[in-house]
Amino acid sequence: NKKLLKRIVFQYEKYLYRRNKVWYKISALWDMGTYLYMVFEAYPLYELRGLAGTSKSKEMVVSSYISFNGGQIMINPSEATLFRETDEVRGSKYFDEAEKLWVFNKSTKQYEGDVRTELINASYTKEGRVPRQEKIGNKFITKWYSPFSPTRLSSINGLFGATETRALTQITTKSPNQDPRGE
Repeated sequence: NKKLLKRIVFQYEKYLYRRNKVWYKISALWDMGTYLYMVFEAYPLYELRGLAGTSKSKEMVVSSYISFNGGQIMINPSEATLFRETDEVRGSKYFDEAEKLWVFNKSTKQYEGDVRTELINASYTKEGRVPRQEKIGNKFITKWYSPFSPTRLSSINGLFGATETRALTQITTKSPNQDPRGE
């Protein structure tokens, strides 16, 4: 629907400065797609990468109001919160300060993620499942949780490894001093 796309693009243009205007439309299309993501086998992660003060968090707030079941912007969520909340709500997920999900290993000279990055990596496709033993009455059963859902991440340093290859990456820049959208 072209009218809907224009209305969403207008919201991005109203609140955010982007040097390359095509990103307004890409953000809007990504948000619109969150309502249909379950019909796809995969849905790309969306990364916002830029210096402090380039409206990465603000863009995630705008998106969370538009996207399907847009959630709170998470900082340092636990592994259990990620897969349980995603499986229950099936909404769009938002991670701020995502660079903290990776730690530099001095011996291997590489950035290494933790179990949360594995869940984020799995969130782009229907195929991933998280098995957990759950007690029901006096019996333990295996419950399979799905981490699949639209996911946006923002960081200053960027993503690493498989996560980076599964993401659309938008480089954000500071707005000109006279532009009030940078406030």
